[in-house]
Amino acid sequence: MTIVGRGVVHTRSAQSSGATEVRRRAVIDAVNRRTAIFAAGLAVVIAAGYGIYVWQHNRPPFEAVDIHPVAVVEPLEDSAKDRVHYLQPGGPELVGGEGHQMLRGEVTWKVLPGLSSNWHEDGWFEIVIVDKRSNLKPSYVVGTSASGLNVVSGDDGVLIRVAEKYPWLRGAGGVKVGENRWHAGGLTLATAPAAGSVQFLAHFPQIEGEERRYLASAPIAQSDILIALVFIGSDRQVYWAERLYG
Repeated sequence: MTIVGRGVVHTRSAQSSGATEVRRRAVIDAVNRRTAIFAAGLAVVIAAGYGIYVWQHNRPPFEAVDIHPVAVVEPLEDSAKDRVHYLQPGGPELVGGEGHQMLRGEVTWKVLPGLSSNWHEDGWFEIVIVDKRSNLKPSYVVGTSASGLNVVSGDDGVLIRVAEKYPWLRGAGGVKVGENRWHAGGLTLATAPAAGSVQFLAHFPQIEGEERRYLASAPIAQSDILIALVFIGSDRQVYWAERLYG
């Protein structure tokens, strides 16, 4: 009797222990499911938040249609050797040469209220001049603004991303010489959106040899020219590019 009784007690104890284990596993499974649901929900929230940030970060404060940009150009017929061309008395100059050609022009746009002259606040405009035949930029270009704000002649690596984003403006980034390599070629003009206008002179010398691969060369016709206005954000985002001429 005692043995049987003890056996009965032992059997009941095993059943109780098994039920407890089942309940423990059920609780753990429930916690794991809740944790997984929470993690998935958190991931969705983070992804959505990042998506909103990227959208806002890459969203331009204004579009090209809001500022009505326009470009006008004219060739300078007399580019004889050693002749100096001025945008204005005392302003930037270019010296021509035998067979060289010059292009004079102006890009204007509406200045929106509240724009700053600080590029770190409102970004900047790139004025890109390209020979459509070769997708090359001029060897030299100078500019000035009636606003008195700086107009900088040079080159910037962000233009490679412009060329990759806009196939019609692939000449903006120089010459691609490998899968991920670009050779700098030619110059652009940069200024603040608050400038409102830029007068420029572009220089097209006669070029021979290897350098002709990287720079726009004379002879060149006015109909060969493309001019674009590119808006770059303060964090070097490529906001938009607008074809103004050609």
